[in-house]
Amino acid sequence: MAGNIQLKTLATAFLALVLAAFCTGGGYFLSFELLNPYSLEIAGEPARSVALSGSDFRPLVFDEGRYEDDSSVLLALKNGEGILEATVDLQAEQLPFLRLDVRGLQASLNTVLYWRVEDRPGAVFGLPLQQARDGRYWFNLRQSADWRGRVTAVALGVYGDVGDTPFTLDNMHFTPVSIASTAAVIWNEWTGFRGWSHRSINAIRGIMPSALQYPTTLFAAWSLIAAIILAIVSRITPLAMTTAFATVILVPWLALDALWQLQLSTQLARTSYQFAGKSMPDRHRADLSPDLYEYAQHLQREVMPEVGTRVFLLENTPRMTYRRLKLQYFLLPHNIHNYDRLPRVNNLREGDVILALGENPELQYDEAAQQLTWQTHDVPASRLDSHPLGSVYRVRGAADD
Repeated sequence: MAGNIQLKTLATAFLALVLAAFCTGGGYFLSFELLNPYSLEIAGEPARSVALSGSDFRPLVFDEGRYEDDSSVLLALKNGEGILEATVDLQAEQLPFLRLDVRGLQASLNTVLYWRVEDRPGAVFGLPLQQARDGRYWFNLRQSADWRGRVTAVALGVYGDVGDTPFTLDNMHFTPVSIASTAAVIWNEWTGFRGWSHRSINAIRGIMPSALQYPTTLFAAWSLIAAIILAIVSRITPLAMTTAFATVILVPWLALDALWQLQLSTQLARTSYQFAGKSMPDRHRADLSPDLYEYAQHLQREVMPEVGTRVFLLENTPRMTYRRLKLQYFLLPHNIHNYDRLPRVNNLREGDVILALGENPELQYDEAAQQLTWQTHDVPASRLDSHPLGSVYRVRGAADD
């Protein structure tokens, strides 16, 4: 008897989850479409999709390419860049969603959507498109505050290395709000690769801040509605309530965890492609800041003094930024004092080295006088190195107030 109640409870719990899923999803999508102002007509014009095939695009920047049927193919990029442009006439507010069909998208490639608008003809706006693999992707263009007005031209920028597999643009569709398009955009936001950042070591942000809907909220509503349905059913027929409520809590939680695992799997594939089998120097060159690594290597080989000399690393910001921390790491084992925007006069002594990362208008070097000046201070110094990323000076005497 107890076994029958358990089976009936499980069956009822799963039916409650199915019904709750329809209630949660259906209610959300219907309300989203009905309440969304962009589904309305603008100046008497109804919202209609705008469809572009790959052959509608003309290549602006590329090294080698061709058309195949209705697709545009990039065989090689010019200095790691390819741009395909098409002329359009669409009202951005009416068409907030983009559907993109591509092939040959590798981990080494990134894509960006560009556009021009009628009332700002001299400006070009852009939105990075987060994609992880070939296929069809949906994007919410309202992530950009500049997706507004009458759009006169769109372009797809492709950056990276196509390798042996050509990049192919098959279709680009701009669509209005509907239940189907909203669901597709949300699913892409939940499962698409968000890309790496300097914060990725601390947290995995699977869903972008501007997402249409966070899965945690929707899944919690799913679980809550299922629990309410079970509570109502339990008044009609006996159920093992512990099993019932455990089921409607555990299943949404596992589904949410599956989304997270999918994100981890995508990140694993990206990481393997980007770093696996490479030496440590090549891994640094494939990382987020190859320019900083090459600059640090230049400093280590040709500029830096003997280990133990005090090196003051400065940047024109009071914050401890990613780039200054990364440069300090690359310059180990040198004695780096990594703080401040400007030198501390009382701390300087002859033989110290000042490494100024980036531009700082307040810190100036007088070549003729061989002096480093800032605010009301100046100090005798020799410039050891000048580079687009920074400058290096050696202190030759005490600072003058």
